[in-house]
This record gives sequence, C-alpha cells and structure tokens, in this order.
Amino acid sequence: MASRCLGFLFGAMMAVCAWPASANDGFGALAAGGVVVGHTDQIAMVKEELRISQAFIHVFYVFENESDHEVSEIISFPLPPYPATPKESGVIAHGQPESFVIKVDDRPVPFETHVWAVMEDGRDVTDQLKALGFSQQDIAMTPFEKSVMDSHELTRPPEVMSKLLAAGLIDKDKAPQWIIKVAYEWRQNFPAHQPIKVYHGYQPFTSEGSWDGYSPDNNDRDDRLKKDFCASDATLHKLRALYRNPDDRDDYHQVPGTTVEYVLTTGNTWKDGIRDFTLRLEKQAPFELMALCLDAPLERKSGTVFESHIRNFHPKADLKIYFGNSWYGGGGHSMKPSFDGHPSHTPELEN
Repeated sequence: MASRCLGFLFGAMMAVCAWPASANDGFGALAAGGVVVGHTDQIAMVKEELRISQAFIHVFYVFENESDHEVSEIISFPLPPYPATPKESGVIAHGQPESFVIKVDDRPVPFETHVWAVMEDGRDVTDQLKALGFSQQDIAMTPFEKSVMDSHELTRPPEVMSKLLAAGLIDKDKAPQWIIKVAYEWRQNFPAHQPIKVYHGYQPFTSEGSWDGYSPDNNDRDDRLKKDFCASDATLHKLRALYRNPDDRDDYHQVPGTTVEYVLTTGNTWKDGIRDFTLRLEKQAPFELMALCLDAPLERKSGTVFESHIRNFHPKADLKIYFGNSWYGGGGHSMKPSFDGHPSHTPELEN
C-alpha cells in the first residue's frame, strides 16, 4: 500500500508569509482553495465543481485511484495563516472561516490539528515557543492581556518576555511578531479503481470597507482592476457612471466592492490536472458588476449566475473575482482553530 502526503490548500498559502492585509477599517481578501499534492500519477481528479459567491464557497470533487493497489494518503487542509498581532484595524482572522465543513463520501471527517509559528522570513519558531512554555493553543490563540481590540501586549512571566525579546519574537511594545499556520489533517485510503467524493465548504473572508471600493480619484484603481481582474472598459465605464451618483456611494465615498480569491493552480498536481471542471459564479444581485481573469468563456445562466465548463483543465493562474457595486459587504467571521477533531462553530470575533 503506497502512501504520500496530500493537502487541501486553503487560504493564502502560496507564499510563506501571507495574511489578511488591512486598509483603514477593512481587511484584504484571503485566497482559499483547492487540493494540492506534490504530484501523483496514481490519483486523478476526475471532476471538480466550484461554486463561488461572496457568501459561500462550495467545492465538490470526485477522485479516483487509477492504480491497481490501494493508496493511503495523509490529507492536509491548511487554514488561512494569520498574524499573532493584528494589523491596523485590529481584525483577526483566526484561521477557520465560518460554516466550515469537510466531508468524504458525504460523511464528516475527524481530523488532527497541527500548529506552526513562522517569522516573516519563513523561519520556523514553533520549537522555540514551545521551549518557553507555549502550548499549541497558546501559539494559535495568542494570550493577550486584554481583548485583542484593546491591547496587543503579550503577557508572560518577565524572564520569558526577556527571552522572547532577545530572540526577536516580540517587539519593544511586547507585540508578537510571528505568523500562525494551522492545518487539519487526516489519513484517507483510496481503494483501487473506486471513486471517492470529497466536499468542502465555508464562508470566505472577503475584503470590506475602503479596500475594494471604487473611486475615479484613486489614480491606480482602474489600472489595478484591469491588471488583477481583467476588468473591461465597459465595466470601468459603469463604475464611473455609478460614482457620479452620490446615492451609489458608501460611507467611504466610493462605489462599494469586494474580492473573493481561490487557489486554483493546485489542480495541476493531480494526474492529468482537472479532467472535468465547472466554475459557477453567483452575484448577490443583478446590478452587481463582476470581473475576473479566466481563459475560458463564461455563460450567463440568469441575471446573477454565470458558468464555465472546461475539460482537461490545467489552470495557469489562481482566481481573483471582483464584485463591484456590491452592497453585500465583507463576510466571514473569524473562528478559533479547533483542537477536538471537529470544526469550530462559534465566531471568535464579530466583524
């Protein structure tokens, strides 16, 4: 029986140091997404159906082990990394998004939780923190003196604080400098020539506030929409027209917008990529504008639903979807990582 390590790449895990980016009273969107493995020529992603809106992400997979023997895999589902010290706004994304579900063949999967602490340069400091008395829970949910909205000062015995400062793990204001990574892992057996269904779903962390609002006075906003989202001239014209009406502006004096990201390129790690891929995008209302870069046509199914169907898909880029004139607002409550083998269900922080 062969064994390797797979992973569901969830959150902004493309880089060592990715975390929610702050802007005024908002925070940037976190990428969230698909399945990753070093590379396998045994297990094929026969089908992926990806449904994305601002309110939810649903992903339905069918895998099949095409070898003649059973393959056992350690499947890892990394959560979005987050800084131990909140940036600017004080909003913390504690890793697990709201409405988080993992199922295999329609049954919930119990998992083990693993926690790492890394610095911005990628240095793993988990063992250093454990040697100074930090548990996995301490690292994942840094024990601050007060509410995280009021104080970012770490409270530990003076001798521990001195060692943390000397090691550069906290700054002179006692604020932790590491980034937290959490992964849920379980072992999955893939019988030979037998399809396995995997589902995961969650409410994505989306940007809010002034981060993705549109104003023609922002000199680089048009360029960013074209570069990052392949926004058409027609879309930009509609945004400018909306901006001219004060009633179409939000409290930041902009046309409101938000972004949802999804890591798609990890589909290339499976045998033959994604053999049958369906992307379904849903706007919250017909008047919303939508822009994304996709090397395939989108077919309008209704006033709010668009679909693209691709066979033998080898994605060249991850998805970044812009929803303009969006009054839905940012979404996704922060959840504390779970340590009991089952998803958390209580928001850590009301955003």
